[in-house]
Amino acid sequence: MSPLPTTALIAPQVTVNGLQLSQLDLGRLSGMKISSGLRLPARAVLRFADEGYLLSAGETYKLANAVRITMADGTLLFGGEITGVDLRLERGGPELIVTADDLAYKLALGSRVRTFTQQTFSEVVTTIAQEAGLSADIASTSTRHDYLLQTGSDLAFVTELADRVGYDWYVNDRTLVFKPPPTAATGPTLTFGKELSEFSLRASGLHPGAVTVNGWSQVQKQSVQGTATTASGLPTPAMLAPYLRVGSAANQKMVGAAESPATVDEGQQLAERLLQAWAAGAVTATGVCYVEPTLRPGVSVTVQDAGPASGSYPVTEVEHSYSVRGFETRFTAGDRSPTSLADSLGRNGSSNFRHSGMVVGVVTDVGSKSDANLVVKVKFPTLGDGIESHFARVVALGAGSRRGMTFLPEINDEVLIGFENGDIRRPVVLGGLYNGKDLATEYGVANRQVDKRRITSRLGHFIELADGSAPADQAVNIILAGEKHLLHLGKDAINVTAPAGVPISLKAGSAEISISDAGDIVIKGKSVKIDAQTDVQTHGLNVKTKADVGFEVEGTSTTLKAKAQAEISSGGVVMVKGAMVKIN
Repeated sequence: MSPLPTTALIAPQVTVNGLQLSQLDLGRLSGMKISSGLRLPARAVLRFADEGYLLSAGETYKLANAVRITMADGTLLFGGEITGVDLRLERGGPELIVTADDLAYKLALGSRVRTFTQQTFSEVVTTIAQEAGLSADIASTSTRHDYLLQTGSDLAFVTELADRVGYDWYVNDRTLVFKPPPTAATGPTLTFGKELSEFSLRASGLHPGAVTVNGWSQVQKQSVQGTATTASGLPTPAMLAPYLRVGSAANQKMVGAAESPATVDEGQQLAERLLQAWAAGAVTATGVCYVEPTLRPGVSVTVQDAGPASGSYPVTEVEHSYSVRGFETRFTAGDRSPTSLADSLGRNGSSNFRHSGMVVGVVTDVGSKSDANLVVKVKFPTLGDGIESHFARVVALGAGSRRGMTFLPEINDEVLIGFENGDIRRPVVLGGLYNGKDLATEYGVANRQVDKRRITSRLGHFIELADGSAPADQAVNIILAGEKHLLHLGKDAINVTAPAGVPISLKAGSAEISISDAGDIVIKGKSVKIDAQTDVQTHGLNVKTKADVGFEVEGTSTTLKAKAQAEISSGGVVMVKGAMVKIN
């Protein structure tokens, strides 16, 4: 094994707030470790012997001071800010441990509840980078999403967006990088026995070799599917091929629907991401070399003279260590998901795309101008003021093509919200809720029995199904607000009631029975027949009977009687006939 090169024994260049460390500070630097990984802030830990507390009592290592660590030639190893200090008093003397994180740590400070509409994932990440004061080096994503909801830290949200499209992200100096994994070697070449002092490789065939993701399109009313059989950017050594290729007994097809794609493109993207993640996690390679500043997460390292393990490997974690032993670099190529991060910077366990239970919502908008579905928008009071959902479909009894009960809740109504397959982008209104302010007008409960059921409108109109014990309480009632307009269909009676001035009309073709607003009654028809089993009486102030053609009065006994004057006249002949005619 070759001896350590001169560069490995040279202390790194450290500057704090733009000033290089003094010779005193450098002389007290006993060790340094720089750790970085995909989808995590990089961290530098510097250890100083602090006899006399000169360092801990000074101003150099204060919170938020900028820290840069470079090689002697200026190649950057780390850039960030001081986020913590640890003063340890032990028998060997005081030790000051300074912790600095790259600017990605700002993405983890606090949480947000907000929405993004009609944006791509890359546009959302660009916005987040700008808010954190970072430049953006971002590969565009094509799918424009109607609605995205963030309910955690920016770090967790960016990580989840990267996870859904199979991207890597990390901060390089002051730039947030958000891109797919590299598909070719982009990093250094290390030769075992020279620069590379240690190397190990572990592979497993226990992973699916093909993935199918199923979903549902609300717009097209049909299933959508994405399938992936080939992963890219994987290690290239020949000995790994049997463990990564599709078709072996261990590598069977995986089918799932938990990701809830809404389009074929989204399903395909999710399938490729899942296959990529499982394939990448099937191989873990680790190595140790002399300090190599170009080794960083997101590049691909080429390993030579390692027998069948020679080839390229995508780097996921890097650690630069400086101590009295020298300056060396450890790297890992393996699972692209974050594996560790100290303090409060860890990834939030919840998902911005998933919600396992139901929530209360308050309706903020009704209907969509471009959507014929039964939809509303709601806000989520428990998430914060102003957080509004995408359009939520409303459960409807008997819903189908041009049928069903269309009962939309109104603005400011409290409703119960569920999420299709747990996807928070797909809210569904399950029903309305009464509360301490919005009360039901009629519960219909008497003696612990439900004897009335009602459908009541906003103005107070209602349809009532009465199931009481008395005949008068067994009915179907249609009543307008104010209860002056009534249709009562009951076992006791059938009544139609309207207040004065309200006309009533019953029509069947040209036939009509109408009651005018003045109280006049008109009966019209092709023929009108009144047939009584006993008596028929007609009474009025003036009674007129007129026939355009013929008029006939017939009876066993017929009487025409006037209390005052009576007159019979004709424009033609008047005939009076009878077995006996008596004129008095």
